[in-house]
Amino acid sequence: TVRDFGGFLLVPIDAGWAVHHIERNGRHEIILRRAAGRTSEGRMRWTELDTAIVADWGPDYFLAFQSCLIDGRQDSTMVAVFEYEDVPVLRGAREAWRVDSAAAALVPLDGSAVQCENQEYGV
Repeated sequence: TVRDFGGFLLVPIDAGWAVHHIERNGRHEIILRRAAGRTSEGRMRWTELDTAIVADWGPDYFLAFQSCLIDGRQDSTMVAVFEYEDVPVLRGAREAWRVDSAAAALVPLDGSAVQCENQEYGV
């Protein structure tokens, strides 16, 4: 069975890169996709390019993206797994990846160097 958690476009949006999060057969996967046109009904078609398996997914984990820094530098192509905390900035991702557009791949990062704005803070 597949559970779909949704996805998001990466900046710059017109480049057509997206990251999608699913759970398949008990495993959480981060899938890198690229826009491949539209169907005759006008729906987006995607080409799956790479998949990263999340090693361990807990009940309070979520993905952070687009408002992340690594070693103090902004990286809008990054996606990171955090355990939820009610703080404005999350530090030390459990796992993180960056999109390498030239290689069409998700490149693992050192999660300890990652921090992201907590878009759920105070909600």
